[in-house]
Amino acid sequence: MEAAVEDETETGTASVDDSLPHPRTFESRRDFFVRTSVEWQELLMQSLRWKGIQPEGLSVKEIKTKAFEMSEEKWWDCREEITAMEDEQEAAVSGRSLQ
Repeated sequence: MEAAVEDETETGTASVDDSLPHPRTFESRRDFFVRTSVEWQELLMQSLRWKGIQPEGLSVKEIKTKAFEMSEEKWWDCREEITAMEDEQEAAVSGRSLQ
C-alpha cells in the first residue's frame, strides 16, 4: 500500500498498469516530455536492442525525436483520464472558493 501511495505522490496520479511514465494533471505534452525524456530515451534504446537494432547508429536528434513520439502517444492515451482528474480538481477548488 505504501508503494502505491508513493507512486501516486511521485507522478501526481494514480499508478497505472504499465511501467511507462505517466503524465500529471495540467501537464502539457512538452512539459511531460521534458520531465520524463531520459526515461523515454532509455525505453527506446531497450526496445531497439530487443529488436536487434543498434541504437548507436542513430543520431541524438533521431533518438530524442523517437522518444518524444513515444511520450506523445502515452500522453494522448492518458488524456481522457487526466482530463477527468483535472475536472475533479477544478471542481474541488471551485467548491472550496464558493464556501
